[in-house]
Amino acid sequence: MIVLLAVALVSGLLAAIALFHLGAWVAAIGASLAASSATIVVGCVMAWRALRHDQRRRELDAQTGIMVATLRDVSEQGELISPAPRAAQRRLGT
Repeated sequence: MIVLLAVALVSGLLAAIALFHLGAWVAAIGASLAASSATIVVGCVMAWRALRHDQRRRELDAQTGIMVATLRDVSEQGELISPAPRAAQRRLGT
């Protein structure tokens, strides 16, 4: 929100300075239009970047879920096949 406010103020001020030689009314109207246009463009760019970031985060969450499921499967298979508990029981004499 602060970025949008800064863009509106700076672009409006620059447009007013650039158009002031044509007259005060032209500078006021042009500054308003320039500030609104610049704010809309920057808002769209910020929304687009946020959507891309959110999409990337969802892809990473999906990959994490797949990795966790794979590790669970491997650990369950290891528990079923592993001879380690039997060997430990034989050494203890049970």
